[in-house]
Amino acid sequence: MSTALALAQSLLARAAHPGTPEQEARTSAMILVRRIATEGLELCPTGTALELAMLRAQVAQLNSALSIAQIKLSKKTTEVRSEARRSRSKKVAAKVMTPRRIIRADFASVCTSCGDPFAVGDRVAWRKGEGCLCLNCHRAKVAA
Repeated sequence: MSTALALAQSLLARAAHPGTPEQEARTSAMILVRRIATEGLELCPTGTALELAMLRAQVAQLNSALSIAQIKLSKKTTEVRSEARRSRSKKVAAKVMTPRRIIRADFASVCTSCGDPFAVGDRVAWRKGEGCLCLNCHRAKVAA
């Protein structure tokens, strides 16, 4: 048995013994934790070393499968995002191609192009999200 393992076992025995004063038990436990972390010690009951090795192999397989699944998910996410960008650009193109509608103004406002005012009931050219144009500006844009 290695000296590191023997020291770890003695620290564990001291920390767990009911007759050890509380502060000494706490100090022994902290030293044990520090040594386990720095030296990579593994304390396990007799007969469980083989089970531990098998569990590690299973964890390695699961980590490998998880990495593969994450890569596939990443590729799928990239594809979905690309498709969303393409569909958004199609929607924007469709929006630009939508003709203006000639309507009667429900509210007094101003032309979004020249700034001339128009009153309630005036005929204006309207497109969703872009506001209203007076008919003169609309004709000029259609002609251009």
